[in-house]
Amino acid sequence: MKQRYWILLFAAIIAACLLVWLLPRGGGQTALVYQDGTLLYTLDLRQSRTLTVTGPAGENLITVAGGEVFVSYADCPDQVCVQHGPLQKRGGPIVCLPNRLTIEWAKHDAQVDALSGTGGLS
Repeated sequence: MKQRYWILLFAAIIAACLLVWLLPRGGGQTALVYQDGTLLYTLDLRQSRTLTVTGPAGENLITVAGGEVFVSYADCPDQVCVQHGPLQKRGGPIVCLPNRLTIEWAKHDAQVDALSGTGGLS
């Protein structure tokens, strides 16, 4: 009985270590800003900056700070892009439909999406 306890404990520790090792680490270092499927900016998240993108419904203020990118202000009425918060590795892209704006992670091995015209760096 005691030997089985130690074997199970050892197996659980190994499984926990493997799980921690295999989990994705943090966000990426580069985000892409698209409007109407056209790449506007390639953002290095290690450099803090603020930029303004003007679209059909007004302006979006995109902020890069602390290794994160987010929309800090938008003229659009629904404010979904502002409420999205920082771009998350496991979440979807930040999208402002009224201004036709998309912010997503750069994927070096991705193909261009035929529907959205986005998909990362080649």
